[in-house]
Amino acid sequence: MIMVQGEVGGKKYTEPFSKGVLARSLTRAEMDPNKAYTFASKIEAYLKKRKIDLITIDELVEIVFNKLKEEDKEIAEKYMLWRRIREHKEPLIILIGGASGVGTSSIAFEVANRLGIR
Repeated sequence: MIMVQGEVGGKKYTEPFSKGVLARSLTRAEMDPNKAYTFASKIEAYLKKRKIDLITIDELVEIVFNKLKEEDKEIAEKYMLWRRIREHKEPLIILIGGASGVGTSSIAFEVANRLGIR
């Protein structure tokens, strides 16, 4: 089993590698969901082939970015942009405006889903 080490709020953690979690982050970079899961499976196979049992988040991000550049440079850039936004300390504020009944709530819901905001 491949374990991933990370840190949140100064606390370190270790969790199993998840193709689903990686695929979700790739879809936030506008990769097709099916392609994202297939790509995540390729990353898992790459790690297993190299007999990597423990990897840090930063090392994993670097591998994902380099492999993405080979397949789709635009998605690779969006993936890194999304990583920088997620790691930023300041909140991301998105203003959605419009008249009543034009779909502002629907757009807000869709944006929240896309960005993983609950």
